[in-house]
Amino acid sequence: MRLWWIIKLRSSDRQIRYEAARKLAILGDRRAVAPLIEALENGDTSIRMGVTWVLGNTGDTSAVGPLIDALKDENWDVRARAREALEKIDPNWAKSESAKKAVPDFIAALKSADSSVRRDMTTILRTLKDPRSIEPLTDSLRDVEASVRNGAEQALWTIDPSWKKAEAAIHAIPHFIAVLKHPDTMVHKGAVDGLNKIDRYWANSEAARESVPEFIISILNAEDLNSRIHAEEALGMIDPNWSKSETARNSLQDFIDALKDEDWITRKRSVKVLLAIGDASAIGPLIGALKDENSEVRKRAKEALEMIDPDWVSSESARNAVPGFITALKDAGSSMRRDMAMVLRAIKDPRAMDALIDALRDADVSVRNSAEQALWAIDPNWNESESALHTFSIMMNDPEYEVRMFATEALGRINNNRAMILLISSLKDEHSAVRISAEESLARIGKPAVELLVDVLNSENSNMKVSAIRALKTIGDNRAVLPLIEVLEDVDWIVQSRAADALGVFGDVCAVAPLLKELQKPVLSYDVRSPLRRILKASVKNVDSKILGEITQLADEVTMHVIEAPKYDWDIHDIHKDVVVAIDDIKGMAHNELRRREL
Repeated sequence: MRLWWIIKLRSSDRQIRYEAARKLAILGDRRAVAPLIEALENGDTSIRMGVTWVLGNTGDTSAVGPLIDALKDENWDVRARAREALEKIDPNWAKSESAKKAVPDFIAALKSADSSVRRDMTTILRTLKDPRSIEPLTDSLRDVEASVRNGAEQALWTIDPSWKKAEAAIHAIPHFIAVLKHPDTMVHKGAVDGLNKIDRYWANSEAARESVPEFIISILNAEDLNSRIHAEEALGMIDPNWSKSETARNSLQDFIDALKDEDWITRKRSVKVLLAIGDASAIGPLIGALKDENSEVRKRAKEALEMIDPDWVSSESARNAVPGFITALKDAGSSMRRDMAMVLRAIKDPRAMDALIDALRDADVSVRNSAEQALWAIDPNWNESESALHTFSIMMNDPEYEVRMFATEALGRINNNRAMILLISSLKDEHSAVRISAEESLARIGKPAVELLVDVLNSENSNMKVSAIRALKTIGDNRAVLPLIEVLEDVDWIVQSRAADALGVFGDVCAVAPLLKELQKPVLSYDVRSPLRRILKASVKNVDSKILGEITQLADEVTMHVIEAPKYDWDIHDIHKDVVVAIDDIKGMAHNELRRREL
């Protein structure tokens, strides 16, 4: 059998030669070693893995050199098996001439694109303890992979316990600091980690202090956003108060100029730095940034102004900027128009009044609200001005119902006849939300609006009458009682129903008789019962006995009318019995009060 495998060693097929060598190695034949070493170059990973294992079992020292070369294999499993084989063949392999010769190759592999190769190289170099690897291992302390950085640190401690004091480490600090502004976040983190490994007080070093101006410039001028961010982070590590330094103040104009940069992120970061520096000379440029085309920049600029100088709105720069803010109220972007209204609200300059009143007609509700808030801040009586009333009258005809509704809400805060007339006209608006808003505004005005609302009850427009009735009900002025009683005869049963409901709120006994008569109408009987009960419960003790007698008599008449009415009218509504019971209840209240008085 052995002769068979020896013959196969001469095969032209590498796979057959490997298999023959493996069999011979198992049989302990040293002639298998050379073919096995040759198989370490095989393109099949599984074959290389098998070869390293077999060579380790042969114990042949001639395989040490080839196995050391295999430590650089592209496959991590082959590298691990080669390491195991070397330990089996010669536990002191790391001290061999072959190992020393391979050190430059291992160092070169520290730059491999494969992080697992770089990590394994740190482990191998740690085993070899060759001083030549101190400098490259120090450089690996800033590797993007934490496992490589940790492996490099462990290797350095093993090779030289005083490695931190070595020339390579000292010279690495400035290089690592320069890398802190690298656009790759992992590289940046690697550099920070590496610096902390070399010297946790690196930020106090001369190299760190000298880098401050460069980092300040990088915040503005670095091509990549991440580079600018990393430069600012580095400054924070070197000196948390860098923004108060002489260097920062000397760069103030550069940051002010950057407020006009084409890149909005650069402008935003410039605002942040100007806030950090906190110099009053930045107030004017920051006020200008309130008109920036980017909403985020505008927001940050306003925050910066309030922190640098809470009284910035009173500055000459703010007053000079008002015309520009007024012009920006016409900007195409709604967020810009809204922000300008808010800025003008803060400055409180009367010159902005007309423009803000005009902005009340803006298509965007947030702009309208902001403009209104600004107007209240500038002049608490703005809404009574001729300009405001004229604008509201125009808004009442706007095609957008939300604009019309906004006008009715604003008019509700004005207590004058012209405002009330405009609100009355809105009660016939085609959109229910506008009518309800006008109705609520009139109710808010209260008693001064009663006469105009009562006049609306004579209108032919049912929507107007219903809205007027609801407003009168909310106001609760007794001047509305008689007009509401008259409306009980309206041709629209919805109007009649709302009038009956409103009368129940006033508690006026003169409405009892008209309401009792309304019980004869099946369509209204439900709406009338509750108001009748409310009126009698509220006023029965104060009503003249004669009137109570008349109520009792009328109740009997209505009961007879209901009983004698065609049943189908009532059956449709399923309320015939309920009406009779309600009348008895009402009659009972009047009758009981009369008996109480007799006793």
